[in-house]
Amino acid sequence: MMEPLMIDCLSFCHARLCDVVRCSLNLSCLNDSIITRLAAMFTNLELEMVRDKKERLVPRLWIKLIQSLCEPEPEALRGHSYSLAGLFRCSRCGEYLTNTIKSFIACQPNNTRLTRWGQLSSHHIRDSLWNMNNFISQIFKERRSWRRVYWKLWSHCHFLYCCICETHFPVYKMAWCRFHPLSPNYLESAADDFIPGPIGRYPCCGKKAFRFETFPESNGCHFREHSVLAETDRERQILQIMQVVSDDCVICDPPDESILTADITPFWTGVSLTPQQCRQGLLPALNAGEHTTKVTRQLGQDGISFIDDFCSDSSGSDSTDNIDRQGRKNNKFFSEIDFSSDGCESEKAGLEALHTKKLKKKPSVNSGRNWYGDLSARSNQDHQREYEEKALKQITLQMNKNYGLEKGILPAGPIGGFYVRLEAEWKDQLKHRTSSNPTSTPSTSIVGKHKNKYQS
Repeated sequence: MMEPLMIDCLSFCHARLCDVVRCSLNLSCLNDSIITRLAAMFTNLELEMVRDKKERLVPRLWIKLIQSLCEPEPEALRGHSYSLAGLFRCSRCGEYLTNTIKSFIACQPNNTRLTRWGQLSSHHIRDSLWNMNNFISQIFKERRSWRRVYWKLWSHCHFLYCCICETHFPVYKMAWCRFHPLSPNYLESAADDFIPGPIGRYPCCGKKAFRFETFPESNGCHFREHSVLAETDRERQILQIMQVVSDDCVICDPPDESILTADITPFWTGVSLTPQQCRQGLLPALNAGEHTTKVTRQLGQDGISFIDDFCSDSSGSDSTDNIDRQGRKNNKFFSEIDFSSDGCESEKAGLEALHTKKLKKKPSVNSGRNWYGDLSARSNQDHQREYEEKALKQITLQMNKNYGLEKGILPAGPIGGFYVRLEAEWKDQLKHRTSSNPTSTPSTSIVGKHKNKYQS
């Protein structure tokens, strides 16, 4: 009999809570289960209409409402369109985000990427030092009221869309829509004095303006309220609750004036337009450039040593013997370098060419796919031929590896596919069927003859 009486008492308190809190009764005797059941009957707007000056009962109801806001599944009937369970702070931009809205909020330019569809995608990084309990405790120290703490948390996890600046924003930033009161004045171009150029300045604040912006940014030197575009029932409910509660300045925070002078550089200067990972093709990095690297490195070392010895020994009396000795030692060097097409270059021209090659910086050797001017045509062709042979061998190994044929391992399915296997099975069944029909006919005839013999 106590349960129906309990329900009647809770219903009475829910309907006349303003009168109940005015009475001089000791309401601290109510246990936690009764407070939980009573708080489950209230929505956030209904509890907002109750004023408890002595704060004996209503603060406990606000605490229960905060616990309901932190549930993973939001309770729309109580005014919770989103949940506070997934709230986190970005370590780069410092914004408070949820998992459902993090892809719509812009981060810092160096943490923003351009997708292949031409859209900006921000990758927020969770702050590991941020904690929800510490965040709630900090808000309570600042506001000294569980009612204000609830609306602060509610405004952090509910977002709307502004049709003017075309961005999503949390409810507590309702008055943070930035704009310029005056239109920009574009400078005249150097080609024609009558045609305005692509760059100008705002006369209100002197900030640089660009006529053609690939990524439009919501900036300005003044603040105003956002123009909310409410298309769904959820957005209309959030807007209605915000309009009722915002009169007391509980939800909306005043704009931060420091951000007006902080962003001098445009937003798109730090956006990365190239992908972070290298493009991966069919094959990994080829090792075809090892031989070319060794040849070129040996060519450079032998050439430098030969030049030094040649220059030091050319002034002596036995220069001819030294040149012959060095020529035999650097046999490979002479075979790789083509001094002239007709072989009639003078010694002085050869020395100048060698000194020039010594002073030149060696080009970075790639995997045999470049044509180098310091090598002969035959050497370049040999390097390219070796590269192509190694590339084709690696392609063959890669394809055999995919099919499991490099070590004689047959694939699990047929090479032609499952339809080929089904066709082969069907042909085998037809073959067995046709081969079994001629053998069955003589046996039946013999059995019939024996039956007729015994009957006669």
